[in-house]
Amino acid sequence: MTDLEFLRLSGPQKFLYKLRVFLKNLPKTILNAFKGLIAWFVGIFKGIGAELYDIFDTYRKGDWKTRVSYTVMGFGSCARGQWLRGILFFVFQTVFNVYLFCFGGPYLGIMTCTQAMTRKLPGRIVGQTTDHDGRRAFVLTLQAREQHIRREKASSNICSNEAWCALRAGIYLSTIGPKGYEQVAELCSSKAHYMADELEKIGMKRCFKGEFWNEFAMTCPDADKLLAALEAKGILGGLKLCCGCCDAGCDTDCILWCCTELNSKEDIDEVIAIAKEVF
Repeated sequence: MTDLEFLRLSGPQKFLYKLRVFLKNLPKTILNAFKGLIAWFVGIFKGIGAELYDIFDTYRKGDWKTRVSYTVMGFGSCARGQWLRGILFFVFQTVFNVYLFCFGGPYLGIMTCTQAMTRKLPGRIVGQTTDHDGRRAFVLTLQAREQHIRREKASSNICSNEAWCALRAGIYLSTIGPKGYEQVAELCSSKAHYMADELEKIGMKRCFKGEFWNEFAMTCPDADKLLAALEAKGILGGLKLCCGCCDAGCDTDCILWCCTELNSKEDIDEVIAIAKEVF
């Protein structure tokens, strides 16, 4: 079933179709979930084994400072005769480390190194300072990237805007809701088919005969001339495609058109009228 055929179904028909698809895919979904659960457990134990191996290998190959740092936390208490405290300390460290290795999460905010290694510390370290008005502020410290320390001279962006796009999309979808989403899809499809039919009436042909939703390619005698005429009227036309790329066997230009819920019937009729004037 195509998207357009699905949109033309009634409410109960859509529900039955979705239910049939769900029941058909249910065994495969359960199997994939079971496989994913097994892979998750295997990954946890592999991760624990790898971390433990790294810990013991680092201790075995490390110098005296490394070995002291491994043992002083628990053996320090035992050396003072505080056996219960030392054992509890070892248990706590074991549980803490296993939890971090298995599930991740925040680590202790303490990090030390030699002066020569300060610029090679992993991660991003946030330090507290004051601004020019004496107010408390937080900045990234010990960073060698110019985006962080010399923003006005940086030649690349500080970050991309995926989160901003996701926020806008989330606001839009939560505002229109499920029913509104279906209505938007129907409007896009119906307006695109209306425009395609009107363009065919003035001599243009669809490049591809298959189903489409809100984008379609049409032949055009002179794409540059039509797009320039639309631009002169403040209308952003379609995308010019190379000639000879479609199923219609044409040797002329082609234009990829698109209609959304924001395009009214009057807007589409204006484009058709300009096309009639040009050709």
